[in-house]
Amino acid sequence: MRALSSRPQKAAQIELHGEYVLIGMTIQSSDSLRFVQRESFEPQANEIPNTAPSWLPGDDYYTNFHVGDPFIKVDQGFARLPGAGYEAVHPEIAGIAPEDYPDITKLAILADVAPYSREYNTYRQKVGAETKDNTELRIEYEKILDRVRQTRESVIKMDDRRFTAPVEEISGTVDEASPGGITLKEYPGRRFQFSSVGLTAADM
Repeated sequence: MRALSSRPQKAAQIELHGEYVLIGMTIQSSDSLRFVQRESFEPQANEIPNTAPSWLPGDDYYTNFHVGDPFIKVDQGFARLPGAGYEAVHPEIAGIAPEDYPDITKLAILADVAPYSREYNTYRQKVGAETKDNTELRIEYEKILDRVRQTRESVIKMDDRRFTAPVEEISGTVDEASPGGITLKEYPGRRFQFSSVGLTAADM
C-alpha cells in the first residue's frame, strides 16, 4: 500500500516490513508498508516579532510566544494569553497592561500555557516568597501549583508507555496507511497511530 506525495522530489520514502509497532499494540503483517514522510510545517521564513510581554517564554521554550501570532499557538489562546480576551474573562485586571499584570496573574498564565518553562519556575519562586505573609494569596498560589501537578501527573511518559505499560496484541489486514497511522479492515472506524518505528539500512 502506498501513499503518494504531491511533491515527491522533496519527500523521503521509508519502507517497513513485517512488524509495525503502534501505541499500545503490535500489528503483524506479511505485507510491506511504504509511506512518504510528510513535509515539515515549520515556517519557511523568519516570523515577525510581536509585542507579547517579556515574561512569556521565547525561543528557549517549546513555544516561542514572541514571534508570529501567539494566540494561535495554544488552544483558545485568545482567552488564555495576556490581552483583551484574557481580561474579559478576568475583569479584575482589565485595563492593566500585560507587562504590568500582578505576579500571581503572570504565574497563573505561565502555569497554564508554559508549565515547563524557565519563566514559570522564576515566577513560582517569586510569588512563593510574596505569599509568606498573605494567606489569601498563598491559597491562590497553592491552587496554581496543584493544577500544574495534576497536569504533569496526567502526562504518561513515552518511555513508560512504550516499554513498561501493558500492551494489547492484535492482528489484522492493513486497509489504509499514512504517516498519521494505520486503519485495519477488521477494525473499521479506528486509526492506530505509530509509537515508534525501527529501521535498518536493508529496509530503506
